[in-house]
Amino acid sequence: MLVSYQWLNDYIDLKDITPEEVAELLTRGGLEVDHVHRFHDGIDHVVIGKVIETTPHPDADKLTICQVDTGGETSQIICGAANVVAAEYVVVAKPGAVLPGDVEIKKTTIRGEVSEGMICALDELGVADHMIPKEEQDQIIELGNDAVPGGDALDYLGLNDVILELDLTPNRADALSIIGVAYELSAILDRPIHVPDIEHGAVRKNVADVVSVTVENGEDVPYYGAKVVQKLKIGPSPKWMQMRLIGAGMRPVNNVVDITNYVMLEYGQPLHAFDFDRFGTNEVVTRKAKPGEKMITLDEAERVLAGTDVVITNGTDPVALAGVMGGASSEVVDSTTTILLEAAQFDALNVRETAKRLGLRSESSMRFEKGINPQGTSEAAERAAYLLERYAEGSVLNGIVESGEMPQYQQEVEVNLGRVNQRLGTSLHVEEVEQILYRLGFTVESLGESWRVIIPARRLDLNIEEDLMEEVARIHGYDNIPSTYPIGERTGGSLTNTQKLKRKARRFLEGAGMNEAITYSLTSEAKSVQFMLKETAADVRVLMPMSAERQVLRRSLIPHLLDSVGYNKNRQQTNVAFFEMGSVFLPTPDDNLPHEELRIAGALTGAFGESSWQKQRRALISLPLKESSKG
Repeated sequence: MLVSYQWLNDYIDLKDITPEEVAELLTRGGLEVDHVHRFHDGIDHVVIGKVIETTPHPDADKLTICQVDTGGETSQIICGAANVVAAEYVVVAKPGAVLPGDVEIKKTTIRGEVSEGMICALDELGVADHMIPKEEQDQIIELGNDAVPGGDALDYLGLNDVILELDLTPNRADALSIIGVAYELSAILDRPIHVPDIEHGAVRKNVADVVSVTVENGEDVPYYGAKVVQKLKIGPSPKWMQMRLIGAGMRPVNNVVDITNYVMLEYGQPLHAFDFDRFGTNEVVTRKAKPGEKMITLDEAERVLAGTDVVITNGTDPVALAGVMGGASSEVVDSTTTILLEAAQFDALNVRETAKRLGLRSESSMRFEKGINPQGTSEAAERAAYLLERYAEGSVLNGIVESGEMPQYQQEVEVNLGRVNQRLGTSLHVEEVEQILYRLGFTVESLGESWRVIIPARRLDLNIEEDLMEEVARIHGYDNIPSTYPIGERTGGSLTNTQKLKRKARRFLEGAGMNEAITYSLTSEAKSVQFMLKETAADVRVLMPMSAERQVLRRSLIPHLLDSVGYNKNRQQTNVAFFEMGSVFLPTPDDNLPHEELRIAGALTGAFGESSWQKQRRALISLPLKESSKG
């Protein structure tokens, strides 16, 4: 999960905390931050400019001479972009700027005309080509009319942002959203959270008058909600929204698609927009696919469906794979004026099976697989409607058409102070634990030295008392939990005879210049019978081998050591000295578990050492050392 520091600031005040400090707080609280990415660290001298006048270059057909106001001064800049026009706000790299790739901007002369800087495209500011909208590739950046000449262009675009890369465990589906991470920081810092605005001016016409929803398979689609937005104007989304999507690893498409993706990242609730005029009918029906039924998905691939797949249909034909990907037939295009906005709950296991079978893992399917906050589904739909009204000039029809029942999550867990302190090794007081539970956003009923805790729907991972103990430990701080010695009689530690022997052998062989190799314990049938010290019964087979080369347990270390030698020789590493210390598995006549025996073996090839002025190269005999048993 890629989380924008500036985006987080919309929901919780972090202005006095650096991104690195936020990363440390999250990691110590249990949400590990793998890396802190600075969008464009170190770039300066990049400002907003307004093109005052353009004239063709006298000696170059594809170049334009631009007079650009960069804030109190006018600079002449030669530009090769086809979309540069007068009265346009642009991004200007002034002389002295160093752009990504160590591109230094200098005052120069191009075909006899002075150029005092460069008007920039997104890729010249370090944005990867595959993240730039198709219509903006090879074009300069066009800013809105609210831009101010001389202002910080990177700040205007949101390119001064810092991205936190979270490595989430599977149980923390709540952190697959910006608001979810904000709730986490709210608990850690004990600061209030500010939820987004979702109030929009719905028109008097009811959405139920124009569309109906029917769910035929309630176990796979517990809830399906639909809104309709009319009179839309398709175009680019605002630059700040595009930059936030790019920072999250998503390519901007148009204002409608970008808004659905933006709300998904914001709330963790996937949404989908259908072109309602191309939908085919005024009814939405969800059902199981017919075996062998076909549809073309948004990636233009034809998909052959199985009877276990769930599809969204117009009553007849599939128009989307539930929770995975929409269909090309109802895709939002430049001519779209009315959309049907889907906000639904789909069965996690069914979505996973469909996505895995078709190889269609997406941001949407990943979230459905891990679990969606049921209380956020309709809220996310209203938030998208608010943004569509504001940034796509849409008219939102009143209400939402629903089918099925929203899954109810009312988890109550009782937690006891004494058990918390016993398990954590702490001496927390009633007030401290109670305050932590409140900071986490839980509803808490005091029962003396116990509490009855109602867990919010966004935390689907909390079900038992031990889960809440872990929450108390996280927010209290693992560093604040005292270290203690184990209880019981203390004895001096020592190595066993086998451990001593292994260390002695390893040190001897490493001192002789050999490198330790670790190879697979599983091998092929052919290799399992090579170099055996003694004949044994049939191979010990595994029930579900990963490949034909990993079907049986090894009876000798030598075959895979020789494979390692061959691998190195094929890559011009001719002087090789390997040893391996590991177990072999010898079958037993009674077909019980195999006898595990510790062995050591080595393989050497090439020369003892490189030749010098007084010594010749001494070749090794290209045979493996004899395998020895521990005995």
